[in-house]
Amino acid sequence: MHTEPAPGLLARLRRVAASSLAMLECRIGLFATELESDLLRVGKGLILLLLAAIFGAFMLLTLLALLTVMLWETHRLLALSLSAACLLFAAVWCASLAARRLTNGKTFLAQTRAEFEKDRQAFSRSEP
Repeated sequence: MHTEPAPGLLARLRRVAASSLAMLECRIGLFATELESDLLRVGKGLILLLLAAIFGAFMLLTLLALLTVMLWETHRLLALSLSAACLLFAAVWCASLAARRLTNGKTFLAQTRAEFEKDRQAFSRSEP
C-alpha cells in the first residue's frame, strides 16, 4: 500500500526548501559582493604599488648615478660599493616587508566564511 505524505509535511518541506534557497541566494550575493570588493582593493593597491616602485627605482638610480659621477675621479670603487650596498639593503627590506604583509593579511572572504559557519551551527543544533 502506498501512503501519500500529509499535506502539512509537504507544506513544511516546501517552506524549508524555499527558505534554504533564499538563504543560499543571500550567501552567494554576499560572496560575490565581497569577492568584487576584495579584487578591486587588491587591483588598485597593485597599480599604486607598481607606480611607486617605478618612481622609486628611477629616483634611486638617479641618486646613485649622481653619487658615482661626483666621486668618479677620487673614490670610484667606494661610490660603486655604496651604490650596490644601498640597492642590496633596499631589496632585503622590501622582501621582508612583503613577506610580513603576505603572512599577516586579512583572511580572504572572511565575512562569507563567518556567515556559512553561523549557518552550519544553526543547522547542526537539534530542535527540542
